[in-house]
Amino acid sequence: MNLDQFRARQKETTVAGLKMSFVDQGQGPALLLIHGIPVWGYLWKDCLEPLAAHFRVIVPDLAGYGYSDQRDSFDRSIKVQARLLAELLKQLRIEELFVVGHDIGGAVAQRLVVDNATRVRKWVLMDSVLYDSWPAEPMVRLGNPQQHYRNSGSELAQKFIQRLPASFHQRDRATPELLAAWMAPYMSDTGKLSLIRNAAALNTNHTMEMLADLRRLTIPLLLLWGEKDQFQPLATAERFHQEYPRSQLRVIPDSDHFLPLEKGAEVAQILRDFLLGE
Repeated sequence: MNLDQFRARQKETTVAGLKMSFVDQGQGPALLLIHGIPVWGYLWKDCLEPLAAHFRVIVPDLAGYGYSDQRDSFDRSIKVQARLLAELLKQLRIEELFVVGHDIGGAVAQRLVVDNATRVRKWVLMDSVLYDSWPAEPMVRLGNPQQHYRNSGSELAQKFIQRLPASFHQRDRATPELLAAWMAPYMSDTGKLSLIRNAAALNTNHTMEMLADLRRLTIPLLLLWGEKDQFQPLATAERFHQEYPRSQLRVIPDSDHFLPLEKGAEVAQILRDFLLGE
C-alpha cells in the first residue's frame, strides 16, 4: 500500500481539542494498532488489509505524529497519548478490544491496558519499550530543542531517510518509496518541530511506574520480537516474559526493530492467530 492509498483511508476527528487522524477499517472485534517513534500509522500499511478481513482495525496517528495535530502547544507524553486514545475509542463506541503497541506505542499500550484492563481481551507488545530501555540514543539526540534551529524540516527528514535503512535486517525492504512516505508528514518545518517535541516527551519514568500494575494483570499477552532488534534488545523481552505471568514470547528470525515493515504478512498472521485463538 503506497502513501496515497493509506492517506485515502484516514479520517479525522477532534479529541480533547486536538486533531487526530486515524484509519477505521473492517468489521469484527476491535483491534487497536499503536505505532511508535519516528513513524506514524503508515507503519501498519502491510498489516492493515490482512487484519481488516477479521477485525475492525483502528490505526491512529498519535498526537504530534503523522497527520494528527502537530501544533507546538500540547503534551505528547505516553500518559496523554493513552488518554487521547481512550477518548477516541469512546467516540468510536468501542467497548472491548485487542491492543497492539510497537516501540513507544508499546508504552502507550501498557498505560492504556493498565487503565482499561476490564475492556482489553488480549494484547501484544511488539519490539516495545520496556522498563528503562528507552529512549534510544538517537531519540535522546533528536529531543534536544536545538535540533529545531540546526535543521530545516527537509534536512532533518533527509537525515532520517539516509539512516533508517540501517534499522532493517533486510535492507531491501527500506525502499526509497517507503522512506519518502515514512518521512512525508515531517518534511515541513512544522512537522520537523513536532517530531523533535515528540522525542523530547519520551520519559522512562512512565514505564517504570507501571511495573507493579503490569505484574498484577491477568490479560493474555504476546511479546512479539525481531531477533536482531538493535533498539529494544531481545534480552529485555525475555526478562519481561519471565516476570509477566500471562505472557508468551515469539521471536521472528532475520528481522530487526520495524517488524511490521520487514515481515508484514507474517506479523499479520501471528497477530490473527494469537488474538483469535483460544
